[in-house]
Amino acid sequence: MRKLSILTIFSALLLLLFVPLKQANADGVFLPCKSLSSINFKTSGFLGTYNTALIESLAHWNTIPQVNVGTNSSSVNTLTLSSYSDTWFGNNAGTCVGSNLTKSTIRINSRTIANETTSVTLKNFARSTITHEIAHSFGLDDNPKPSDLNSSLMNHERTRTTIYNLTSYDKYNIDILY
Repeated sequence: MRKLSILTIFSALLLLLFVPLKQANADGVFLPCKSLSSINFKTSGFLGTYNTALIESLAHWNTIPQVNVGTNSSSVNTLTLSSYSDTWFGNNAGTCVGSNLTKSTIRINSRTIANETTSVTLKNFARSTITHEIAHSFGLDDNPKPSDLNSSLMNHERTRTTIYNLTSYDKYNIDILY
């Protein structure tokens, strides 16, 4: 009887070690699924300063050698700017099959972004939000781990007017995933 209990406890502990709820390591937290290394979005609502922020975000993403981001009017993935009544700046809802992202729906909230910025800081704040939401499509999760709030684009407490590109910490995590 005693052997059976020890074996059962040992098996349960092994199972806990090999079935994590989130894929994680000491350096980053990842979502359970991610897109292929290339993703296109059908965009809508981006005008003026917000369009500039979108163009600059996509250009930045395309400096990261492991991944590619583009636009395509027939893509199932959407990236939409609109005024939503919610309090978030942006969100990304993904559809996954296993660990593969099959559809990404990103919404950027112009109402909350405009309430937090001035005309001088609007572009950087919007770009930070767009770049952050695209990072979710590539499997990066929100990351409160770094002690320096501005060391990761994935940290919600970052300074959005100055942190609008992937940081070296975020690029390291993209390296892990791709």
